Amino acid sequence: MAAGAPKTALPETKAAVVAIFSPHDLTETVNNDKCNRPHERKSRIVARLRELPQFAVWEHLEKGSWELAELVHTKEYLEFLRTAWDEWVALGERRDAGFFLDQPTLYDGVPDLVPFQIATRFDGLQRPGGSIHSKVSYYASDRVTPLYPTVATAIAHDLGVIEEAVRVALPSGDRVVYALVTQPGHHAARDTYGGYCFVNSAALAARLFQRQGLARVAVLDIDYHAGNGTASIFYNDPSVLVCSIHMHPDYDYPFTVGYADQTGGPDAMGATLNIPLQPGAAWSGAYGAAVSQAIHALTTFGPAALVLSLGVDTYQSDPVAAPGAGFKIDLDDYVSIGETIGKLKVPTVVVQEGGYHMPAVAVCATNVLVGLANARST
Repeated sequence: MAAGAPKTALPETKAAVVAIFSPHDLTETVNNDKCNRPHERKSRIVARLRELPQFAVWEHLEKGSWELAELVHTKEYLEFLRTAWDEWVALGERRDAGFFLDQPTLYDGVPDLVPFQIATRFDGLQRPGGSIHSKVSYYASDRVTPLYPTVATAIAHDLGVIEEAVRVALPSGDRVVYALVTQPGHHAARDTYGGYCFVNSAALAARLFQRQGLARVAVLDIDYHAGNGTASIFYNDPSVLVCSIHMHPDYDYPFTVGYADQTGGPDAMGATLNIPLQPGAAWSGAYGAAVSQAIHALTTFGPAALVLSLGVDTYQSDPVAAPGAGFKIDLDDYVSIGETIGKLKVPTVVVQEGGYHMPAVAVCATNVLVGLANARST
């Protein structure tokens, strides 16, 4: 929704869980990676949600404001995301598909935009230049996250979904609102993208809660991978507790962050809780203990609202896990995960993150919502 636009009245519902999504890309056929299929994931989850009578499922048609995303990202980075594809197309014969990606997907003859090299920002000398080659090499944090024609449109609709989700969650006291965005976001930092993430929807939801007067907000990330982007955005902010349960970075992406001794910046020591787990973690063992540890930390912190980054790539058959890694979470376990998290009865926005085993992704995600709804009914 554009900044300053009047808000429509919220529909009435007694449902414990409200799911909100944009229908603009449900029939999108662009699958930009053999593993990451954001449009298919979303379509499967929407179909499953509509089969479950205990959920209210609402379509949200309006795009969100790019300016709103400046709560968690730099203006320059967002401008890059908005214009990158058009700049790439405009290069014409100056494009070198082989330079950027060995086997690109073509869109009307134009290949994916993936950088040849990643800026080593720790040396303090890097900056984005004026060309798209320079900018994509600066803002990207990996070479597995291509930019393609519909990314900016999907981001704009995701921004609208997040804004609406927070608005719906606030009046209820303890309602769960599921923000079914197209693109995951938890690897996106203030001015970098990677891991299929461009805009950090969970971080934005936390800031929107705070903008409505809720001073202390928690983000619980249960995606298989460390929520490094979310952690970096709030690393020195004591008003936002970030808990991330994930595969140990020694075994899987993002490989260099998400360690247990990374607990917050100098002004926010203890406001980051990383719980890295070893391969094979199961709900009946290490994974269940990690969720209990996180809930204890959340309860101690006492947030006025919760943002749950819901990645279901923890599923035991998810193909994204590196060789020798992966967790052992089964379909029924996701109900138990939701019931445990749902004990924290505050306004909650659930943001969809990863999940790459397409036959199971919808059941995994909705089972967490079922568990959250069960907890609200007790």
